[in-house]
Amino acid sequence: MTSETWHTAIDEHEQIVRLLSARDGVKLGEFLRRHVHSTWEQLPQEEGDEVEEKSNTTEE
Repeated sequence: MTSETWHTAIDEHEQIVRLLSARDGVKLGEFLRRHVHSTWEQLPQEEGDEVEEKSNTTEE
């Protein structure tokens, strides 16, 4: 996970907490759909990066 990805994740989770606190179900639902979709899209890339990094360190 990059620093940028980490900060984005923190910002998104803080927004989820704000929407929960505001009891805004409509906005929360929309935000969660976008959040889960974007997270799902990033997972294969990050898993591949981690696997590649681990395999590079074991070769040395």
